[in-house]
Amino acid sequence: MSSPTYTLQLEVSAAIQKRRDEIKALSALEERVAELEALRLPAAMGLIAEARDALQREDASTAASVSKRVVDVTDAERKGRALAAKRRAILKTLADLGYEAREGMETAWVKDGRLVMRRAANPEMGVEVRGAEQLQFRPMRFGSEANANDHSKDRDIETVWCSDFDKLHKHVLKEQGELKIERSMPVGAMPVLFEFENVGSDQGRTTAAPLKAKER
Repeated sequence: MSSPTYTLQLEVSAAIQKRRDEIKALSALEERVAELEALRLPAAMGLIAEARDALQREDASTAASVSKRVVDVTDAERKGRALAAKRRAILKTLADLGYEAREGMETAWVKDGRLVMRRAANPEMGVEVRGAEQLQFRPMRFGSEANANDHSKDRDIETVWCSDFDKLHKHVLKEQGELKIERSMPVGAMPVLFEFENVGSDQGRTTAAPLKAKER
């Protein structure tokens, strides 16, 4: 049978550990809510107020659940901003490489999951970009049905695109630190995407103003 003194020691030890756990949970919430506040998200103001209220009341019982929600919102926002920065870097780099970039392209890319840009110096050539986190780039050729099977032009376009993509890859890596290549295909291994069009016409082009390059 345990002595009263030993039982009291166990109770004190348990109480001390419980308080340590509460302090740890509240400290974690304090740190995480500060990170969320730094993002300045109007949609997160309610969650921030809930977290601050729990901290003020030292309500450790709800700190863990609130903290998880704060982390989820913070991670989602950071992920979204990183993807947006990568899209902007890709658009700007493609524009620098001579592809026609126009206002509204980034919004359309997010909405449709697909972006098509034409090379200004060669209206028959373009590139299609698909995806968000994992991107797929494919060279394109525009033309009439009569020259749909011009494989010589396809190879020329692929050769140009391989050079452009190498430059794009290096630049985005430098600016954003990451651009994963899931699979790299040699010239001729995959058909160039072909889109029927009267080359030289304005068919299929947006009438929006050209995208303006941002100052560094």
